Amino acid sequence: MASKFTLWDMSLAEFRDAIEARSMPGCGAVAANAAANGLSLVLKGLRLSDSKHAESERARLIARAHALVERLGDYAEEDVAAFKGYLAAQKGSDADSGNDALGAAVERINQVPLVTARACCEGLELVTPALECTKSALHSDARAGAQLLHAGLSMVLLMWTRISTAWTMRASANGSSGSVTRCKARRIGC
Repeated sequence: MASKFTLWDMSLAEFRDAIEARSMPGCGAVAANAAANGLSLVLKGLRLSDSKHAESERARLIARAHALVERLGDYAEEDVAAFKGYLAAQKGSDADSGNDALGAAVERINQVPLVTARACCEGLELVTPALECTKSALHSDARAGAQLLHAGLSMVLLMWTRISTAWTMRASANGSSGSVTRCKARRIGC
């Protein structure tokens, strides 16, 4: 059985060209990718500073950062899948069928930026202790990585704000209070 093609199978040029030419990958996948690359710069500093006898703190930071890079990659993929699901639900939605599928799709596209933002915050929390375990010659990489993490965080929060606002405005126009979206946002800590 052939394995599923993912964003991570693309070359950098293919990824860039896909961003320019297609609706997906969009800003959520790009933000998660930027954050993952930023955290990879932090990891670079940690790994290249690792001596023959790795300090337990450095090893713990490497493990946490690596796991976050993997999660951010998953969130990039999930962003594409969620947006495809939203477009399909929007296409199949009409006034008579109700908005259950569309509501579920909107919830999903709201969830992805929020979990991505949480992962970005977790990555940013690792930067200061990572710098303490990183050779000073590699601090610029780790600090640049922190900037990319912050950029990814800013992008997904901007995206979430726009999605949430658009859905609330649409719900209001249809005579609903938009309370489902707000309620779910509160449930996940926003």
